[in-house]
Amino acid sequence: MAEVKGVLLNAVLSFLGERFGEEALDKAIANLSPSDRVLLPTVILASNWYAYSAWGPVRRLTAALSQGKDPDLGIEMGKFNASYVFGGVYKSLLIKDPAKLVKKFSWMHDFFYRDGLSLETELPGEGGCWLRYRYADDAKPARSTCISTMGFWIRTIELAGGSNVTAQHTKCRAQGYELCEYRIEWE
Repeated sequence: MAEVKGVLLNAVLSFLGERFGEEALDKAIANLSPSDRVLLPTVILASNWYAYSAWGPVRRLTAALSQGKDPDLGIEMGKFNASYVFGGVYKSLLIKDPAKLVKKFSWMHDFFYRDGLSLETELPGEGGCWLRYRYADDAKPARSTCISTMGFWIRTIELAGGSNVTAQHTKCRAQGYELCEYRIEWE
């Protein structure tokens, strides 16, 4: 069964609380369906593993709060998540060399996801890379997850010292491709 580390769920909930206010977040959580509330634990421990399916209620929670009015929300959320994760206990995983860090991405990914999805990297040059996610049937991403993932890796490259970081989501599993593929470039 695909699983996600609690630190990522906490990062998203922290982002939503800061962006929309804790009161609005609490109200939106209370308005989730009973089945969604079961999938989204009330206490999420950063070091625990949770079912990948917890992303479903998180997506619905995000949609309820944003009401689709902010096209940059996914990228901003992903960037916040990277800053949150690498500003804490995982800070030691960062190195100040984007190309060297990309070589560690697949290994780093395993700190946050278990079973269900894998990350492959390709580094054709010093200023860019390809990231490819392969998903099991029980870990299908939504398009919003893909956008947030792109923001996460953009910010991770920035934290490693890359500047003018840009990314494209060239293939998307949510749109029928066999995998999700990202092209990331930096200076």
